[in-house]
Amino acid sequence: MSKQQIQGNLARLLATENLTVEHRKIPTAYFNIEKRVLALPMWKEMSDSVYTMLVGHEVGHALYTPQEWIEEEFECPKSYVNIIEDARVEKLMKRRYPGLKSQFFTGYKELNDKNFFEVNKEELPGLILIDRINLHFKIGSSLSVPFSDEEMVWVNRTATVETWEEVVDLANELYAFMSQQKQETPAPTSSQDKSETPSNGDQVQSMENDSKEITEDSQDNLGESEDADKSDADLDTPSYEHDDFESVTDEALTRNQQQLIDELSKENVYVELPELNLDNIIVPHNNINKNLTKWISEPTSVRAEFTEVWINRYRNYKKESTQEVNYMIKEFEMKKSADMYRRSSTSKTGVLDTQRLHSYKFNDDIFKKVTTCPEGKNHGLIFYVDWSGSMGNLLEKTIRQLYSLLWFCQKSQIPFRVYAFSNSYIDEFYNFSDEKDYFYKSVKENDINICKNFRLLELFSSKMNAKTLNDQMEKIYAHVCAVKSYYDCCMNLQLGGTPLIEASVTVPQIIDLFKKQESVQKTNVIFLTDGEGCGLTVVKKYDGHLGSSSCWYHHYHNYILRDRKKCKSQNIDVSNRELSNIQIISFVNKIVDANILCFRIVARRDLTSYLRAITNFNIDMNKVDSIWKKESAYTLTGCGFDEFYLISEGKMEETEEFNIDTEKKSHSKREILTKFKKHMGKRRTNKMILSNFISQIA
Repeated sequence: MSKQQIQGNLARLLATENLTVEHRKIPTAYFNIEKRVLALPMWKEMSDSVYTMLVGHEVGHALYTPQEWIEEEFECPKSYVNIIEDARVEKLMKRRYPGLKSQFFTGYKELNDKNFFEVNKEELPGLILIDRINLHFKIGSSLSVPFSDEEMVWVNRTATVETWEEVVDLANELYAFMSQQKQETPAPTSSQDKSETPSNGDQVQSMENDSKEITEDSQDNLGESEDADKSDADLDTPSYEHDDFESVTDEALTRNQQQLIDELSKENVYVELPELNLDNIIVPHNNINKNLTKWISEPTSVRAEFTEVWINRYRNYKKESTQEVNYMIKEFEMKKSADMYRRSSTSKTGVLDTQRLHSYKFNDDIFKKVTTCPEGKNHGLIFYVDWSGSMGNLLEKTIRQLYSLLWFCQKSQIPFRVYAFSNSYIDEFYNFSDEKDYFYKSVKENDINICKNFRLLELFSSKMNAKTLNDQMEKIYAHVCAVKSYYDCCMNLQLGGTPLIEASVTVPQIIDLFKKQESVQKTNVIFLTDGEGCGLTVVKKYDGHLGSSSCWYHHYHNYILRDRKKCKSQNIDVSNRELSNIQIISFVNKIVDANILCFRIVARRDLTSYLRAITNFNIDMNKVDSIWKKESAYTLTGCGFDEFYLISEGKMEETEEFNIDTEKKSHSKREILTKFKKHMGKRRTNKMILSNFISQIA
């Protein structure tokens, strides 16, 4: 966990509230009371004490400063209210968390040692009262700030304020007192060389002299004015335009903090998941069926003779897959039984077992026992299928694997949904003029942008009856065969790009919808894909309108994906497309109660570069090569997905039956052995992957 994450968690703990904590290139910390956002600076040099002091100070404002004060107008300079309010909230924070006392003392002392307040000990008597009060409550007794008996009254009143109303009243009264003191204090007679730079104390007295001269001149002019009475009345009212009583130390602290900003650090850009309008993103399965029915009923002359062949191929595969499906059901029941046995508990009932009563002299276990087996969670499956052009040659093989899993779910009575993520669906009702309203329920700047053509095609659902489901499977299978054979395909189901990021963004809302519809307790999300999507794009404002902006060109920004409600965040490396896709999945996995799995089809030539990209070279490729040669597959963990199954393209080929050519009179042992290994190798790979998969969902 990074230092920024630790300080963010500290702020939430101190505030006992789920605050939004941001780290930005700003001179000082601030708290947005309305949005409940605590911003902390990214300084070049900042000790733990200073950081904790800033966090404690701003959390104090979050807890005790009312929201209305931002727009409130005062009869005194705002710095007066700020200084007295700082003293109040820090007192309350120290009272609530006594351990913060040392952090406040050490933090402010460190800032003073670096001359943040631009005040030397010799200059303290020359400072105006509000500045000395500021130093007294921030730095403490180490400065020995001098006060007269009359001034100590104001110091004690500042120390005893408890409410916001008392702060405002005290600030106004203190300003009125200092204004009255200025009028009663005679002007100093000593002159000062204007070419020399005065100290803070001299500067204050010089300001008083200038102010007095201006006042006298203005009074002379007012005597000649027709509106003299009105102007005289205005002079009796305190005005912000007079700088005589502005806090010097407060301004110096703000100015010096500006110099500590780490200019070499990247500016943080906080990205969030948008709230989507799923009704306009999901294409229902009955719409898919209508499009496929129309496509099959109007075959072209070239495709007509193959449509029935493709449907027959599906029916043959359904018969052949019976053994594979039964194997999955057997594994599933075994895993469930083992898990139930592991969670079962045996306890004594307190009732004598008459069958063991005779052994009471040498056996203490003579009571009846009861075994309690807690019920397991009700599971469901959500599949995301990559509907991109690069999947063309692999789509039939992928659909075969998917169908095996769906038949397993059907026989095991496990609820499921299958969505194909695509950006090539043609929607006749789509209106480009209200794009943001069409896709989003609510959207703001820096939310992840959704491609305007993105859709989730609901291919299959457990809500479909057996006949409708089988009919849909036949048509989808025929369609993917047409795609593979480069024949004309259904226009709305043609392959396009890979909107993997958009599909990942929908996962939390899809899970919530699925749980609501099926009343499942635990959801498993499975991605079937062969590659990554485009780079991350976010929503930006252009001339008051929301648009999209690619993040790839902004390497000088540090993108952080976050969820304010669940206090989860994830850094996104926008310069690495493969890694950024994995990091977004990793973030989604943090905020949902689900297992997220992925079946990734990859060629051996791409395996090394891909694994090094998504793990930042933190992987032993010798170990990977050893497993890959043996099983033509590799299971990766700790990379965003709960389990990431990498499967060789060759192993996605159709599993042929082991047959010997009877017409050939003789077969060499090598020919038979080679054919047998090829046949069994594909079956073993399928069983290994399916066994791991069943372990996750059982």
